[in-house]
Amino acid sequence: AAGSGQGSGGGGEDAGGGGAAGGGEAGQAPLDLVARYATPLGKDPNAGLRRGHALALGALPSPQLRASLPAAVAALVQASRPEAVAELRDPETRRNAISALVELSLTAGLVATGSEGGLTTPLFLEIFEACLDAFGDYQTDNRGDVGSWVREAAMHAALPLLRLATPPEHGAPGGNVDSHAAQLSPPPEGEAEAEAEALQAALPSLCQRLAAALSQQAVEKIDRVRELAAVSLSALLGEKRLPAVARAPELRRIFVHDPSDSTCTAPATSADFLVPAVCFGVTAPLLALSEYRLPALRGLSVSAGGLTESTLRGARAALDKHLTGAPRRHLQCVASDLLLLLRQHRREARLALPLLRTTEHLLEARVFEALLGEPLPAEGEAEAEGGGEGEGGGEG
Repeated sequence: AAGSGQGSGGGGEDAGGGGAAGGGEAGQAPLDLVARYATPLGKDPNAGLRRGHALALGALPSPQLRASLPAAVAALVQASRPEAVAELRDPETRRNAISALVELSLTAGLVATGSEGGLTTPLFLEIFEACLDAFGDYQTDNRGDVGSWVREAAMHAALPLLRLATPPEHGAPGGNVDSHAAQLSPPPEGEAEAEAEALQAALPSLCQRLAAALSQQAVEKIDRVRELAAVSLSALLGEKRLPAVARAPELRRIFVHDPSDSTCTAPATSADFLVPAVCFGVTAPLLALSEYRLPALRGLSVSAGGLTESTLRGARAALDKHLTGAPRRHLQCVASDLLLLLRQHRREARLALPLLRTTEHLLEARVFEALLGEPLPAEGEAEAEGGGEGEGGGEG
């Protein structure tokens, strides 16, 4: 792009422009393509141009990225978040920014896994935080839930990023890094060790937060989002080189089909997560796992308190079946978390109304009748008690 722009005045300038884009001729400074794309990405009112600038940043070669890596990451992270001015909000720009962050990471590599000039651990964590934040994108317009495009991009991005952060095997660079980055000499041993230690210390928390975010998406109202979340969570559970998430055996019984396990309830194909009458009955046992109860209850409430009849019926039937006859302590924990969600989201119409409808349905179904007149456990007590629920699989 830089070469063609400079070449409009003649063939000689074109050659010089191409050399500048690739690193410059002797005595000529290389073009800063990161600045060329990052600056308008943050302020151009034309949404189409911002989408293209985001993709262009992700497609830059390693030498260009390494020259201004923090600036490229900062621009894409900012572009992945909802714009401050409502009229400028564009979900396709945010989706492209998330995808570009993954491409950038794979091209540059990580210092912690042996790529000199690659992403430092703080930069990688900033990228992954942006990916996790994208799970909360619920922008809607006349096309519907357009924020789901951003959430889907985040689901596609999360696991490749975590794989990139795994320790290298047999001295090879970690993950799936760009060939140029793989040929670079490794960073100084002390620096690489410090970066690797910081990264490995952060990985368990990143994996756990991703599992919780996916558990919410796996029970929400959009069919294709549920299927992608279930597939992504199943893939995360199958990653042997990543830290295990909490309650992994119970999650496998819900999301990973295993014909040899008689306690496994996971559907044989991911397509079953597209069917509300099937998928909610499979995923309702997430409510018995304290680490996933709150996000799962948030997602189920959106489905059970929504307006789509098939989704509403499937989610409500699954909630009724799971909670009817459940142990008193489990009912207390679910009721306490439901009240917590009502307090947390009381000013958000997108969540407050479905939560109120779900609560109304559960009261009318007399699910919580055994608790009437009893004090509910405090938030901390619910978590402590919930940690022991379902350890033997009984609650599921």
